[in-house]
Amino acid sequence: MGPGLRMLLLGFLLGSLVLGEVLARLLPAWGHPRGKAMMRGLMLLMVGVYGGSLLTVSLTSRERILPRGADLRFCGFYLDCHMAVGVDSVARAPAVGPARANGEFYIVSLRVSSNAIRATLRLKNPEYQVIDSSGRRYSRSSAGEAAFTALTGAKTALVQPVLAGGEYRTALVFDLPADIRRPRLLVRDVGGPDVLLEGLLIGDEDSFLHKPTTLALQ
Repeated sequence: MGPGLRMLLLGFLLGSLVLGEVLARLLPAWGHPRGKAMMRGLMLLMVGVYGGSLLTVSLTSRERILPRGADLRFCGFYLDCHMAVGVDSVARAPAVGPARANGEFYIVSLRVSSNAIRATLRLKNPEYQVIDSSGRRYSRSSAGEAAFTALTGAKTALVQPVLAGGEYRTALVFDLPADIRRPRLLVRDVGGPDVLLEGLLIGDEDSFLHKPTTLALQ
């Protein structure tokens, strides 16, 4: 199901609920006392069908892992899929400057880009985690990133404006177990008022319980 059709279905549902509530309030005044109950029953049926479809699609979804160099695109509620994040390279080291890893440092070089024609855009509030083959999640290493910045002078800025058609590069540092299997990067942009509505779109990456698309690190 394409993003346009998902948006159309959600818009139809929300519009029908509003129209149904208006009609349910007006029908008794027209001499139809059963109309209100029938209209609201129909509304509940629509919500049930849509909610069941949302859960079915989400629970049957599968995680996709994009290969190195591929872009993970972020689509807003208005289907403007301009922003993207990709992994350029991954370096591994037991230490970064004075900081020593509990396992092994993964220094992930990221490319944040936009293919917008005119607008200057940015990710709202990106979250980055590494997932392993068992589903365990690992957050960024603040000590590793501080040492990396002190050593290289490179900033680990994650939220900055991107000019139309432009890009910038940044780096993340994770302290991962030395024997980690199949690590991949999970990126979620959790900011903005459209997060809740995206959670209601059938088949959307950010819909409730939907399996994510991740970026391979190996």
